[in-house]
Amino acid sequence: MKNRYLVDTHTLIWSFENNTKLPQKMKNIIDDTQNEIIVSIASLWEIAIKISNGKLDLSVSLNELIEDITLRNIEILPINPSYVLKVETLPFHHKDPFDRIIAAQCLEENITVISIDEILDKYHVNRVF
Repeated sequence: MKNRYLVDTHTLIWSFENNTKLPQKMKNIIDDTQNEIIVSIASLWEIAIKISNGKLDLSVSLNELIEDITLRNIEILPINPSYVLKVETLPFHHKDPFDRIIAAQCLEENITVISIDEILDKYHVNRVF
């Protein structure tokens, strides 16, 4: 059985942009074909918003990023009602709606998140950093 990991938005960006901010440990997990790597649709939504409001500039278009995700056999996890219901029960340790849905997805699916964001620990998700 493969280990399942959900990459946080910044982790996804750093990985695809080959950014040196991405710790080697995270890179190794993402690059290991024995692992199942997952991206939340919420991360793609967040990236789209940041591109459209000028807060993010990628070396490729969002369309190219999504195509590359597909080529790498990375699963895109949709937002389903059980995740929304989980968000409703989460305490407000973090007000970022994207991070809250990612935490809910990790909790509901028992997936480890790859993120440097320590505040996710307050939701008791498994986190690799």
